[in-house]
Amino acid sequence: MSFVKQLALRAALTAAFLFSVFASTAIAASPAMWHLSDKDSEIWLFGTIHLLPPDLKWRSRKFDAALNAADTVYLEVDVTRWSTDDFPLYLRQIGTNANFVSLSSILGSADTQRLIDAATSVGIPPHTLDQFRPWAAFLALSRSQYIAQGFAGHAGADSVISDIASAAGKRLAYFETMEQQVEIFASLSPRMEKALLVSTLDEFEKASAHSGKMLETWMRGEEVGIDQFPEAQNDTEMAAFEDALLGKRNRAWVRQITRIMAGSGKTFIAVGAGHMPGKQGLITLLRAKGFKVKQL
Repeated sequence: MSFVKQLALRAALTAAFLFSVFASTAIAASPAMWHLSDKDSEIWLFGTIHLLPPDLKWRSRKFDAALNAADTVYLEVDVTRWSTDDFPLYLRQIGTNANFVSLSSILGSADTQRLIDAATSVGIPPHTLDQFRPWAAFLALSRSQYIAQGFAGHAGADSVISDIASAAGKRLAYFETMEQQVEIFASLSPRMEKALLVSTLDEFEKASAHSGKMLETWMRGEEVGIDQFPEAQNDTEMAAFEDALLGKRNRAWVRQITRIMAGSGKTFIAVGAGHMPGKQGLITLLRAKGFKVKQL
């Protein structure tokens, strides 16, 4: 799989995974979790999947124990904003092509037909995408693909953790805003955002197999991350997108985690599972800072 196609798969809301593949396997729920501490601070790190089937049993005893012990819970963003009026309006405004340029004129006839077929298959009226910029159509198509398979945002690990923390009266905090995440895509060049959408169309029928394997990996507690591709080193825009999507954000989060460790208390941190592994992953970056990070 090419670098852009791999990024497209990873960028689809940091990957939601198909339940049909998981359902045929007998995997005990044990998503990966890490721990670091000093004399007056304790942090648990948990890698999430943002969209999951409502009946998937993914919580483990060690997960529940860590979340219950924490005073503060950090998430990537405030996931409740998906359902508020202001964010969907913002998303439509920033994701609409300027000067009445149509998406079909950007894609050409062959890719437009593929987009129509893909959108129809997941219940999106194709004409509603024609005003979108390619990156916005990519997000809408990717999210709808998993929702059509029975996934739901409210069942995603982030939403479940947010609900548990709120009900328990824990302090909730966030590393980013929804707008900051959207800006990663909105700032792409025309070439890159078109490549992202076209790559998604290329992989549309294969997404089930890729995601199913990743779900099994996540449930077993193994690392779920993005491969590094040599071609990214020869394409400045590709490398910049990869860094914006993962590396730059991870480095910012490490700075915030360092400040948390400088204070005191018990903190549970839950961010997308794809942010944990790799040379630019949170675990490696935290260890490079001198923290002793142990996988539980």
